[in-house]
Amino acid sequence: MLITVFTDASYFAECKVGAYAAWAKCDGRTERKSGLLKQRVNNSTAAELGALGYGLHMAVQRFAPTPNTRIILTSDCQTALDIIKNGRGHDNAYCREVAAFIRDLRIEHKLVLDLRHVKGHQGKKAGARHAVNEWCDAECYRIAKAERDRIMTPWKHRELEKQY
Repeated sequence: MLITVFTDASYFAECKVGAYAAWAKCDGRTERKSGLLKQRVNNSTAAELGALGYGLHMAVQRFAPTPNTRIILTSDCQTALDIIKNGRGHDNAYCREVAAFIRDLRIEHKLVLDLRHVKGHQGKKAGARHAVNEWCDAECYRIAKAERDRIMTPWKHRELEKQY
């Protein structure tokens, strides 16, 4: 069995809001999921790692992989992939928690993870991998922006716009 998973995250530092989007394919069937990260995050790497955790979890839930299933887990954040690969490398408690969750899923289901990096923001014309990454990017941005706009006051937006 082979499962391909793409994930991306959006993060707004001013309110510590993060959102994720995940796209997975197995045996000709495609699944998508997106939403807010359930807790506030302190940086974009934490958000990207959270997206990888949600994406892997979705793939396990929806495709019920057999032992030794190879899962190609793809992200545009090399740092998040390195944290999963090395099991260390970040002092953030949330990152450690998500990395442990991913490790536990891999062990429990006897999965073979193939971690891959895709260069982000290449556009749909750059190929199918980039088109999927673009969908993930647009979807998680839409969700994170809606939450940011919901929780932040208009005067705060004006103050932040002056800074940038």
